[in-house]
Amino acid sequence: VLGSGYSTTTSVLGGGGGEVARLMKRKRPDLDFPLLNISAAQLAMCPQGFAQIRASGEDIPAADGSFDAAMACYAVGHMDKDKALAEMRRVVRKGGVIFVADITGCELGELNYANHAWDGVTPGGMTTERFSRWMPDFEARFPNAHPVIYREIVQ
Repeated sequence: VLGSGYSTTTSVLGGGGGEVARLMKRKRPDLDFPLLNISAAQLAMCPQGFAQIRASGEDIPAADGSFDAAMACYAVGHMDKDKALAEMRRVVRKGGVIFVADITGCELGELNYANHAWDGVTPGGMTTERFSRWMPDFEARFPNAHPVIYREIVQ
């Protein structure tokens, strides 16, 4: 997501159990990855050493331009997309990066996934294997679902 010349702080919206931030930190130990999540249960699953912010991605408690980048993986689908993107644009400095990976083409509420309905049910987080056992018929139930990647340089 970021070039090798960055020494930066990247806000991770909807950080889940912190796995993406942990993997990013392993590759880029020079970067900081504060985790933002509305779910206290998910923040409690996060690895030690990451700043945690309990809040919604639609109302980030940070000053304008506070971060060099914002990343949201499978989180914006649980929010009002326009509000979340507006907040990311507000808290990321000019020239910074917004990166979003998510699913489109299905209503996530039908998955009983939105609003963190599975908080605390899966200690250690939701892995691909656990998800497959939880919903083996995902592709049949949601044939229009497909991944979406969005990247923006803040102007």
